[in-house]
Amino acid sequence: MTEGGCHCGEIRYRVTGRALNSLLCNCAACRGTSGAQNIAFFMVKNDAFRWVRGTPKYYASSPGVRRGFCADCGTTLSYQGDLIPGLIDITVGSLDDPDAFPAEAHVNDEQAVAWTRHVDDLPRFAVFPE
Repeated sequence: MTEGGCHCGEIRYRVTGRALNSLLCNCAACRGTSGAQNIAFFMVKNDAFRWVRGTPKYYASSPGVRRGFCADCGTTLSYQGDLIPGLIDITVGSLDDPDAFPAEAHVNDEQAVAWTRHVDDLPRFAVFPE
């Protein structure tokens, strides 16, 4: 069992099944709805997922697509689309333990922001440098 929710805590969810995959999406729609250069999702069957507190607001980002988010804090939570009936994508960043579903691959790479291919070469700081 895995749990997660939005930043402010108004919405919580529980996953009881195994992830079918865990991917980094680079499409323009995911960038636009998340405000990030890409977004990590893991996919489960609908019957292995449930909202346990609160209800997300939904946004139709394109025909046949519903994206769930917290109307209070704005956290991007889910993606459901006609192309993946019976399945739901959940944002890895909204998990209590985001390390539970490490990314396995990039999708929609043709739309990727070019500099994302080089981020592993950047310096790393344990905390924000002063």
